Amino acid sequence: MVLLGYSIESLYWTGEGGSDVSAVTVKVRLDDLMKERGLSAPKLAEMAGVDSPRIYAMMRSPDRVHLRTLGAVCAALNVEPGDLLVLVRDD
Repeated sequence: MVLLGYSIESLYWTGEGGSDVSAVTVKVRLDDLMKERGLSAPKLAEMAGVDSPRIYAMMRSPDRVHLRTLGAVCAALNVEPGDLLVLVRDD
């Protein structure tokens, strides 16, 4: 597959022959992980060393996730970025 382009929340992929274009949406699973661990956004922000608004923004607007924030949150939760970001096909 080859990345053709992207919009705010979707990526567009094509197969090897250039046909069968499909879109996938990036979803952030931060709410789920926080609930599983009994964490509030302010507590996670403290653990990650970032401001609470960055955590709230990551939860609301996955298109505006800063890589440093993503890295800090992953480190605080002891997870990989793939545990937080999930691609969902828009079939």
